[in-house]
Amino acid sequence: MLPTRSQWVLSSVVSCLAAAIAPASSGAQGEAGAQGAQAQLVAGAAVDVTILRTVNLPWQQPEVILKTLQPLDSLHVELVIDAAQGPSADLWRLPDGTTRSLDWHAAPGRHRCDVRVSGMRDGNNFRQVFSANVDIVAPLEVKLTAQDVDLQARTLRLHAKSELSFAELTIYDVDGHVLHQASTRFEKSKPAQAAELSWPELSAPAAKIAVRAFNSADTWADVEWTPIQIEVPHEPIYLQDGAVVGGERSKYAAAYRDVIDALRAHGKVPGLRLYVVGLTHAASDTTTAADRARDLASYFEQRGGITLPILVGGSVDPGAEVASVGQVQAILALQAPSEAQWVELSAPRSKQH
Repeated sequence: MLPTRSQWVLSSVVSCLAAAIAPASSGAQGEAGAQGAQAQLVAGAAVDVTILRTVNLPWQQPEVILKTLQPLDSLHVELVIDAAQGPSADLWRLPDGTTRSLDWHAAPGRHRCDVRVSGMRDGNNFRQVFSANVDIVAPLEVKLTAQDVDLQARTLRLHAKSELSFAELTIYDVDGHVLHQASTRFEKSKPAQAAELSWPELSAPAAKIAVRAFNSADTWADVEWTPIQIEVPHEPIYLQDGAVVGGERSKYAAAYRDVIDALRAHGKVPGLRLYVVGLTHAASDTTTAADRARDLASYFEQRGGITLPILVGGSVDPGAEVASVGQVQAILALQAPSEAQWVELSAPRSKQH
């Protein structure tokens, strides 16, 4: 069972009570007198201060939390970080139980945090200084690319700059349901070596793979990979780009090469299809958009080398400008990327011209 976020936070803080101090005229005292005064002052503390001692979570910042234990006329708070002036705040007329926080920024490592609290309560001044060492853990950097995922072998490889201790793998289907979830501990992980995760045969194609990886400092990083929808990064092909130039549509040829490159990177995803969609701003133009999409898809089919089913359709793009003429986009996806009347071309061919 993984520790909860609140358990980590609670294990990483130190709480200090601010003592109400008499005016400066009370002066220095002997050691025994100081101990007696300390007991008396703690009993009448005005402020509770919590210093976050360890910052190891991705969403955390070094933080100081203050809570008034009695009504205060005024409160001045200033932070000194490594002997340099940090954030400060001035507050007025604070009821009992008022909570405020100050956060600060620093590079990973150990830092000295001094919290200087002063103010007025019932017409009397008080002042106290709280100190603690704060350890800021460097963020965990984890990399997961399409080349690291093998859906046929049901494995993936994580690359991290620091030693990994364990990882939690979650795989979802196209409807967002969890197909598989498991934790794996790495006994001999090294920063220079990729950590491998595997999973059993699934009841449906994997639509999203999510990994939360942890290192020995109990910090983590989230990475995701999804084969659901991958827009082929070809040059924009507008609906009017159908004229034959020199016996070949130059944009079509460039788009074909981009499709082939995308297939090399993602073609092993089970259930993947190539969708060619004509996007337009008006529903009345979807027939024309679908015809232009079919024109491009037919070109892809004639060139060969595409071993996936090819489907064509016309769809309205809600984000398109009203004056836009629309365009054609090739998309690799497990399911239809938009609502359209999708029509599959003839069976895919493996021959390439």
